[in-house]
Formats: sequence, C-alpha cells, structure tokens
Amino acid sequence: MRTSPPRSVFGRIVLWSTLAIHSVAWAAIAPANHAIEDSLTRQIKSNQNGKTDFAGLVKTWERDLSSSQKTALLKIALDPRREDPVRYAAWMGSVRIQPTQARKHWSSLIKDSSWMMRSAALKSFLILASPSGSDFSILFSMLKDPAWVVRDEAIGVLARLQPKGSEEALLGILNQPEYAVGGKVQFVAKDALQALVGIRPHSLLLKNPQMTARIRECRLARLSPSFKREIEKNF
Repeated sequence: MRTSPPRSVFGRIVLWSTLAIHSVAWAAIAPANHAIEDSLTRQIKSNQNGKTDFAGLVKTWERDLSSSQKTALLKIALDPRREDPVRYAAWMGSVRIQPTQARKHWSSLIKDSSWMMRSAALKSFLILASPSGSDFSILFSMLKDPAWVVRDEAIGVLARLQPKGSEEALLGILNQPEYAVGGKVQFVAKDALQALVGIRPHSLLLKNPQMTARIRECRLARLSPSFKREIEKNF
C-alpha cells in the first residue's frame, strides 16, 4: 500500500505553497487594475530597452503617479507571475517613491523564490527603514543563499552596517572551500575579505590577535597562494 504521494505530487505541493505565500502579499495590496499595471509594465520594458534612463523614469513616477498607480507598481513587484526584470524595476522604483509601503513587504520579498528579487530586497535594505535585530538575523542567513550573487549582496550590506557578529560571519565564508575553484578564489570570498579589511579599523579586530590569526590561517589561504598574499598584506 502506498503511504506517501509520489515525488511529483510533493513537488507540486511545494510549488503551490511558495506561490501561495507570495500571492497573499500580492493580493492583499489592492484589487487588480490591469490597465494601470499594463501601462506601468510597458514603461518599464521601454526603459529596459534603453529608451529612457531609469533614474529619470523614477523621477517621473514620483512626480506623476497617483496613489492608485503607485499601489499598482508595488503590486507588479510582488506578483510572482511576472518577469523578474519587470518585478525588479517595479520594486526599486517603489522603494524610492513609497518606501513606507515597500518596507511592509520587505520580509516577504527577501524569501522570494527568485534570486533576482532576493537580491533586490538586499539592495533596498539600506534605503528602507532602520533595520532591527531580526532583520540582521535575516542578513546573516542570506550569506548561505543558494545564489552566489545574493550572498555577495548580503556581504555588501554587512560591510556597510557592520552589525555585531559581522566579523565571525565573514570569517565563516573565508573558511569554506566551496569558494575556491581550480586554485582561484571566487568573488564572494574576495568580497568577504575586502569587507573584513573595511571593518577592521572600526572593530575589535585590531585588539583581537586571535581573530587576526584565524583570518591568516583560513582554509582558502591554504588553497590559493594569491589569496594568502592578500591576507598577509592586510592582516
């Protein structure tokens, strides 16, 4: 007797659950106004085809969009059925022209199934309201995101904000051999090292020889001679 559904059924359940989470956030904003959304989507695609400057487009939105149009723009960003580049532009525009409303949906977007939208959420982190401790916990978790681009974006945010625990989190990256391929250290680890160099003058690293020693002895330094020289130069 079969006691569990076949694998394909499990896959559909996971997909339905993921879509349901984002659909709730998307549908909760306002009833659909397809004419407005289609118009905004055409503007975004025209901009992406190089016909207009995005910063100029955002200024136009800020000046000309009505409240219902701004709501529609945010709804586009949160709609998982739309193309990622369109959602990305709609989110970054919303962050600029209606940050208070966008902030309400940040915690949902950071869990989006699209790596591009998770990256967009991280890019907007410094623009939106003052981060809380729970937001920092999310940032640390993004260092393990499946997409390397998202991990790198998280490193950049940590380098700017330098919350407690940043040094340990970045050191953890330097000790992961997955960031070395063919004797060359990948960009995520290099950016983590650069972040540590940036944090160093403003942190306890100068007063913590044990931390400095751990950085000098990190696993990636043993795998890459050029990376080892970079560490020795800075630490």
